This record gives sequence, structure tokens and C-alpha cells, in this order.
Amino acid sequence: MSKRAALKLTRRRFLGLTASAVAGTAWWQWNEVDRLVVERRELHLPRWNADGFKVAILADFHANTRPEGERAERAMRMAIGEKPDAILLVGDYVHKEWPETLPSLETALAPARESASPVFAAMGNHDYWVSTTAKIIEALKRNGILLLRNEIADLDGVAIWGIDDGIENRDRHDALDGRRDSGSVLAMFHEPDCVARVDRRIGLMAAGHSHGGQICLPFGFPLHTPFGARRYKSGFYADAKVPLYVTRGIGTVGPRKRSFCPPEVSLLTLFGGAGR
Repeated sequence: MSKRAALKLTRRRFLGLTASAVAGTAWWQWNEVDRLVVERRELHLPRWNADGFKVAILADFHANTRPEGERAERAMRMAIGEKPDAILLVGDYVHKEWPETLPSLETALAPARESASPVFAAMGNHDYWVSTTAKIIEALKRNGILLLRNEIADLDGVAIWGIDDGIENRDRHDALDGRRDSGSVLAMFHEPDCVARVDRRIGLMAAGHSHGGQICLPFGFPLHTPFGARRYKSGFYADAKVPLYVTRGIGTVGPRKRSFCPPEVSLLTLFGGAGR
């Protein structure tokens, strides 16, 4: 074999291996919908005095089918296993009204009954876009989850504030009025772009809704995010109106696929100090 022929063969082999690697990576990413990851972050917040408070954030179960309910159940068990001070569920529990939807949601929520950590919930837009809203609320309560609809629950010096859905204009922002000490305020508000509406006394707002883009280019660059998550898409935003954390969530809408955007169990440890 001539040197030129050998060089062509080597180049062809290299290109073939490269193409196979790219295709394999793309296929793996396209099917990462069940690759749950725990995102651990330590956040320093300007308005926070409960140093070391640890919170797990879950959002967007979209538990419409048995596999989706089982994925959300795994996420719940992962969060519970981290033994946080609180677990926050930030809306969009289902978005269909199929026969298996409510049993799948029950599967997703059931671990909360065994949780040593208190579990709090807020509502999302899809929870109001189905006729089963009342049954979603019943399922949350039946599993020992405290649903907060423009209400505050106090926990070890932290005010957990559940703000009702923004797209549906059900949100109110006067819950801190008349309180002697707003202290450390941790708010749940489903749509991240609605941070523009909130009270500046909030220490941290937790949101979902975006799915992180769900289908992303490498390095997590989203191809699309829904109305309500056009500006704030994923991760921590120290410079929003109040510090904001947007989780990628657990489930999907549209194609049951994720790419370069795995589902996320967020585990945040909170301290006072400059945001970063």
C-alpha cells in the first residue's frame, strides 16, 4: 500500500470515528430525559440571616404517565435522602387529563409521606389549565404537603412564601405587610420572569417553568423557553430584582426528550452575604 493510500485510509478512519462519536453523544444526550442529577450550590444572599439553611427544590413533574410519575418519585426520594431543612415543589404537577395522570401523580408525591423534611408546594400554570385542579390540590394535601397559595409558613426562622401562579394572575404580594420581622424569606413562584413583580424583601425566589430549555445545544444553551421564562432560564441570578434560582425541573412538555439539559434536583445551602 502506498503512503498516500495509507494516509487516505487513516483520514477516513479518523473521520468515521469522529462521526460515530458525535452521533453517539447526540443520541446519549437526546435520551438523557431520565438522567436525574443533583445540582449542589452554596449561595450567599444579601438579605438572609439563617446561615446554613439547606433547601431542595423540585419543579415541573408533569407526571402524566407511569414513567413520568416514577421519574418524579425518584427525584422526590433523592431530595429526601439529602435531609434538607425544607423541600419546595414549585408547580406544574401534571398537564394532561389522561386516565393514568392522577395515579401517576400519586406515585410521584407518595414519598413525601415518609419525609423527615417538611414539604411545601406552590401552583404552576399547567395546574390551572386542566379540569383536575381540585384533585391535584387534594393529592398534595393527602400526601402531607403544605400547599401555600399567597401564604407564608414559618420554619425555624425562615418564612416560606408560596406565591400563586403568575401567568394566571393569581399572585399576590402583600403577605409580608404587617409582619414585625421579614427575616429570611424564601419564596416559591413558578414563572421566573415574574420576579419583576415580587417584594424586594425576599431573600431568595425559587422558580421552575423553563425546563432549562429542555432541548439545548452543547453547554446548555436553550433553543427555546416558554413565555414566563424568556429572560431567566436556568441557574442562579444574583442580579435579578431579588436573588433568583431557576431549576431545570424534572419532567417534559412536548417531546419526551432532553438534550444537554438533564432533569434537576436542586440542593441549595444558603448563607448571608454578597450574592454570587
